[in-house]
Amino acid sequence: MKKLLLVPVMAILVSCAPKAAHLQHPDWAPDVLAGLNDFMDMYGHPSEASYAVFDFDNTTAIFDIEENQMNWQLENMAFEMDPERLREAISTDLDLASGVYDGWIADVSAAYGHLWNEYGPFTWRGLEGEALEAVRKDPMWQELGGKMYSMYEGMNGQESPTICYNWTKFWATGMTDAQLDSLSVKTHTICSSQPTVAKTWKGSPDIKSAIGPVEFGYEIGTGVTDNLRELWKTLRDNGIDVWVCSASGTRQVLMAVDVFGLHDYCTGVLAMTVAHDEQGRLTNRYDYETGHAFLALPGGGWQEDTLATKCQT
Repeated sequence: MKKLLLVPVMAILVSCAPKAAHLQHPDWAPDVLAGLNDFMDMYGHPSEASYAVFDFDNTTAIFDIEENQMNWQLENMAFEMDPERLREAISTDLDLASGVYDGWIADVSAAYGHLWNEYGPFTWRGLEGEALEAVRKDPMWQELGGKMYSMYEGMNGQESPTICYNWTKFWATGMTDAQLDSLSVKTHTICSSQPTVAKTWKGSPDIKSAIGPVEFGYEIGTGVTDNLRELWKTLRDNGIDVWVCSASGTRQVLMAVDVFGLHDYCTGVLAMTVAHDEQGRLTNRYDYETGHAFLALPGGGWQEDTLATKCQT
């Protein structure tokens, strides 16, 4: 008798379950589309809080948003540091006693110091018009770009992420959060509105330096696909929160989520944070103590969570 009673009860429960929203974009590979929609059917509208976590660079986004910004800063001299502060920033947390970085730090500092004296001071906004044309004609501009970006790429092969991932955040030293947000919106907008462009930093053999001339290729261009936007939206439509966990800077990721049209589908962001000084400016010190996640507010904007993460992502 009990078994007979269970059958109609189960039927009622199944019939009341919300139907899962499905992905439909035509660019999905058929097997991927089928697999994702099977996932939505199986896990959509969960009875308990559920979430999906996404990396950001080279996964959610095309290429790396922070590397795009770093090269844009070099191309346009968008820094909020004088030469002494820049030398301090690029020396942070490195094993200086080993001597490995001596030549790189000397060459980057010399190139930046020359450009600062001739065309500075620089600001987070970068140069424009005739001022930018003038600095780009100076061989020291290519010298700086090649050496400073190559230093980062070389560091990736020698140092732990604790060192090299932190180091990239220190390029924003001296900026306020609001200035870094504005810079990030500008670079994300520019880099996502144009086709990906392959470029090269090429130092001159005529410049006397410790390392010698450096030639290094890089790419400018980023963004997200319509498929990715649909995936995030479908997850949210099915009651699954969408989180980002990234090794890029928090401010850069927040602005990328906004610029790339993902805000309405994002629950929150957990990324890397830098300590501030007493004037509210970013420093060359990673924040292991008070860094927070950020929650996306309906309709736009972000709210800092109250629980400090005290970690690197």
